[in-house]
Amino acid sequence: SSRKMEAACRDNVLFMAVSGDSQPHSTTLAAFVSQLGDEAAKLFAQVLWLCDAQGLIGREMFAIDGVKLPANASKARSGKRADFVRQLDKLEKQAQRMVEAHRQADAQSDDQARRDARKLERIEQQAEQMRRWLQDHPKDKPGAKGRTV
Repeated sequence: SSRKMEAACRDNVLFMAVSGDSQPHSTTLAAFVSQLGDEAAKLFAQVLWLCDAQGLIGREMFAIDGVKLPANASKARSGKRADFVRQLDKLEKQAQRMVEAHRQADAQSDDQARRDARKLERIEQQAEQMRRWLQDHPKDKPGAKGRTV
């Protein structure tokens, strides 16, 4: 909620750095979300992408030295390009619904707003992963029998 963001800008060092120690009031944050929520969501996705490209998002790196391991592909991570496009559309619509729900979050309880924020973050991460995969794999590849894999 906007009140939680206001408190974070006042109390959390990371939020202070991102906000330039400006400590905006909750009504300012609520107005920002209600007026620019869609644009802010797109900008946030771009910022996450840039941070990830610069290695600023914590990921664990590991290497395997030629050992063959069994595949463990989840059903959500395999399919045809059209499936991924549909899944991305679904994630983006879900993120838009979450932005709209945030506009109404000032009237909700703090616990509900915290759950909504975590859910929105997971949805945006999934959408960004899907977007990156679709960019890296512009075409479907034919399998051994000539069918799309």
